[in-house]
Amino acid sequence: MVQYRCGGPRSPGRQSQSPVIARRLEPVPVTDRAREAAIEALARFRRVGGRIDLSRIPRARPALQGFFLDEADRIWTLLTTDGTDRVMEIHDADGAFLRRITLPVVLRSSPQPIVRGNLLYGVEFDELDVPYVVVLRIDL
Repeated sequence: MVQYRCGGPRSPGRQSQSPVIARRLEPVPVTDRAREAAIEALARFRRVGGRIDLSRIPRARPALQGFFLDEADRIWTLLTTDGTDRVMEIHDADGAFLRRITLPVVLRSSPQPIVRGNLLYGVEFDELDVPYVVVLRIDL
């Protein structure tokens, strides 16, 4: 079970204590292909004499990537999935689950996405690593 406490500046009139969201989220296994790519990315380091303890390369990724609050104090959580990382869950200001959405694009966590009304603003990168700002309409 993963528990997380979402805190941040609260709107006037809201409870002062941050809500606690408790969810059963299993770690996401790292595929052999992804693990091999991580090891390959360290090849130059190894060629110049660096040592790598392969047992320290994780076999699983955390299920929760991060979260942020929108202007209505809703809590948006970005979940780790099978490699697409496009699933978000939305909770109200008191932590009650509202809905789960699958985004049509993979958004970067930095810069953090922004929600204004029912619009989600974020950054995605194309295959050449060119950043694009995307605006998605979310039915809340």
